[in-house]
Parts: sequence; C-alpha cells; structure tokens
Amino acid sequence: MRSTYFGTDRDNVMSAGSEIRESFYGLAGNDVFYFYGIDGVDPDYDVSDRFFGGTGRDRLENITLNFDGLAGLDQLARLSFDGGKGYDTLAVAVTVDMTDYSAKASDLDLTGVAPLLRSVEHREFDIELSAIGNTPEDLAIIGGDLDETVFLHQTASMRVDGVIRVNLGGGDDRFEYSADIGVDSSLIVDTGKGADVVLMNASSSSYPNDFDAVIRTRGGADTIVLDGMYSETANAGAGNDTIYVLSGSFAEAPDVIRTGNGNDKVYLELDSYSKLARINDFSAEKDVIIFDAEEVRDTEVTFDKSIWSAAEEDKLYMDNAVGKLYFGDNVLVSFGGETALTADNFLVDDWAF
Repeated sequence: MRSTYFGTDRDNVMSAGSEIRESFYGLAGNDVFYFYGIDGVDPDYDVSDRFFGGTGRDRLENITLNFDGLAGLDQLARLSFDGGKGYDTLAVAVTVDMTDYSAKASDLDLTGVAPLLRSVEHREFDIELSAIGNTPEDLAIIGGDLDETVFLHQTASMRVDGVIRVNLGGGDDRFEYSADIGVDSSLIVDTGKGADVVLMNASSSSYPNDFDAVIRTRGGADTIVLDGMYSETANAGAGNDTIYVLSGSFAEAPDVIRTGNGNDKVYLELDSYSKLARINDFSAEKDVIIFDAEEVRDTEVTFDKSIWSAAEEDKLYMDNAVGKLYFGDNVLVSFGGETALTADNFLVDDWAF
C-alpha cells in the first residue's frame, strides 16, 4: 500500500524513509524533497517513491551516484519527480572513481541521469573526481538542453597528458571548477547559446603553467571568472559578455582572452607584480574595462607618461602606442599591438564576483 504525504501552502521540507512506495505532494511553496538511499558508498536506491512539487520552486536532493568510467548513472532510470508549475531542480552528487577503468576515454553523460522527469527545468550536479587511475586519458562530461549547474571538484588528477572535456549544451548553464591538489592535466569547457556562467576557483596547482584550462562560450550574455592562479584561455562568444580577470599568482601566468563580437565588459583586479592577461580583440568602440569601486588604490587611468613616471604610488597608465596597460612598473594587460583607447574605455563599478 502506498503512503501519501501532503505539504502546505508554505515552504516544506519532506524526507522519504525506508518504507517503499511513498508519495509526496509539496502543493504551494518552495519545497525541498529528500530522496532515500541507505548510504552513498553502496546506495540502495528507493525509486518506488513519487515526488510532486506543485506551484513553487521545488527541489529533489540527497542523491549520490558512483561512476566507474562505464556505469553508475542508470540507477535513477525509474525515478519519478514531477516538478509542477515552478522552476524546479534535481540535485545529484556524482563520485567518479575510475581506478579499475581500463579504456583510454570515458563519457560521463549527464543526460542519462533520471531521464523520466517531468517539468524539471534545472539539473544540478556536484561531481567529485576522487580517483582516476593511470589509464584514462580523456574524460568527457556531457550536458543536455536543460539549464544545468555543474560543480566539478578534483581531489585526484588525471595523467599529465590527460584532458577533461565539459560540454554543457543548451540552456542557461553554470560551471564551477575547483581542486585541492596539484593539477597538471587539461580542462576544456564548452557552453551553448544560453546566458552561461563559468567560474574558475583557485586551484592548488604547484606551478601555474602546469594546468591548462580553455573556456569557450557561444552566443548569449555569458560571464567568465578567471581566478588568476594559473594561465587560462577564454574565448567569449558573440553576446554581450562579462569577464572577470583576478590576480592571485605572483608568477607569470597571464590569461589569453578573446572578448568576441558583443559589447563586452572586462573586470580587472589591480596587480603590482604579475601580468594578468593578453586581450587579443578588445574593441575601443564597444568594450570597456571596469575596476572595483571598493578598490582603495588609485583606479584613474592616465594617458600621460610623465604623470605616471612622477607618481609616488602605483599608477594606471595606458600606452596606446604599444598597446599595454601598466599598473606601476608592471604590465597589467597587453592588447597585442597599438590601440586607441580613451578614458571612456575605463570605468569604476561594483563587482558581482
């Protein structure tokens, strides 16, 4: 016999238990449902339960999958979650342990997770690369057409010549990367035509040049945050994009950036010691550089070399003849040749990251 539980017109938290064939109805409100699995190491998935969200922004979570390079994503094939009328989310944690995987390439296809959902607009995946082994060279993480959020955290590195490829497809996607080990493999991130966010968090890479990250966004108003701890390549698409270039490494590890064809904003963090980026196609007519409104150091850009040379503290100086932006004696950004930037290309504003 099926047991049925109803929420209220407010926000509810409802948790499935060991009883089989439970049904949960959130009704109104922003509801959170907790899936039942005995443990995350060797889960016993109870896919006999049914979850119905209602009219709010509802969420089903507490789901852990184990992926070995070949299998592990099909345990939720019969999962039933009808999100209802709101903007609803399925949240899944995926642990990747490919120690015993003997092939060179593997596809972690996120579209195969819970394919029978109804009215679920957003999927969230917290992926931990916990063990890779010496054989795999290429791991592809493949998204679908829904809005997706992917948190990728490395606690194990692939081989030196290995590569992780992330392709999130359509939808308004968010990708966040982090690592707590020295990473010496490559990461390639491709997003679709939505308004995407790619956030590179600081890695504990021993040497900035060991880790190679390439980020490619397509159309849409995308946001890319480059953390400054290692060299990244960012190719923004045709939309009006926002790119944050952060400092953090005292070694020379400049990012390489193409802003694309839109009206783009490049947020620069001041750095007196290392070059942050080379921007290859910055448009004097359409693009702007923005400094943090809370920055206590001088963010006014001078085009007069004598003023810059005479400054007692680090001063921003744009040398259009060679296409370089200085902060003090340090080349903060180069533009790949002669430029025609003016004061209108440099702004001060609040930052979101």
